[in-house]
Amino acid sequence: MKTLIAVIAIAGATAVVRAQSPQFEVVSVRRCQATDAASGRRQGGSGAIKSSPGRLNAECVTAEDLIREAWLRQASLRNDVISKRILNAPIEGSPAWLHDERFTVEATAQGNQPESDIRGPMLQALLESRFRLKIHESSKPIPVYELTAASGGRKLQPAIDGSCIPRDAAQSARKPSPQDRSAATMPCGLFAPSRRGGVDVNGASMAQLCTDLSAVLDRDVVDITGIAGLFDIHLDVSREQPATPGPPDPAQMFGELKAAVEKLGLKFEATTATGKFLVIDRIEKPSEN
Repeated sequence: MKTLIAVIAIAGATAVVRAQSPQFEVVSVRRCQATDAASGRRQGGSGAIKSSPGRLNAECVTAEDLIREAWLRQASLRNDVISKRILNAPIEGSPAWLHDERFTVEATAQGNQPESDIRGPMLQALLESRFRLKIHESSKPIPVYELTAASGGRKLQPAIDGSCIPRDAAQSARKPSPQDRSAATMPCGLFAPSRRGGVDVNGASMAQLCTDLSAVLDRDVVDITGIAGLFDIHLDVSREQPATPGPPDPAQMFGELKAAVEKLGLKFEATTATGKFLVIDRIEKPSEN
């Protein structure tokens, strides 16, 4: 079993300490009706979490969705290291309603705080206030995929200036329409549909690529390639909708992505690593307003 040295070193069951940050001034939380939840869910079963400077809108999402966004996904994006915390590990100590009941959360703040604050520490403060959430981190062995360089040599295209929009600039930019979602209109380091089929992730480091891969696979992907720099990456994967509703088949998704990364001179290796995961000490259903 391997240990990820880059994982946050919090011994035992140490409480998560959140730095002081701006908070939302106006917050609305209400439960979703069945019809709202059906329309708000994405293909994978979750609702949409959207943000803009100073505003957050989470439509028909579970409390688990909010916790993962605030403590896991945003932490990995800010630190640019997937192994800081494990995105796909179960959140332990959670009641059944955490995964089943859905809420719509609308929040505004004074000023134009960046998206990384809105969806990270400010959302954490909202959960602590309205859901009475107390949470800590612990560690355990979990299955992961390591992304490594294949023996045949890498086939990566260095990033070209203008192939994507830096995330800070993308926050205030016009949201691209479905017809205008070329890679050059999308934020750097995030998957975007490719006009030639498959997906592109431009201006991405290997750690950012691993973050994106972790979001669509059933376990986290850890970068041990040793490859530095930013790249414009094309992944030759299917964009066809599944025959039945629901998330894609994990085995099929892994097979497609495995073949796609091998074309880049990279490969997946299944292994076990010690990673940090979240444990809920207390959470309450929020009062509506």
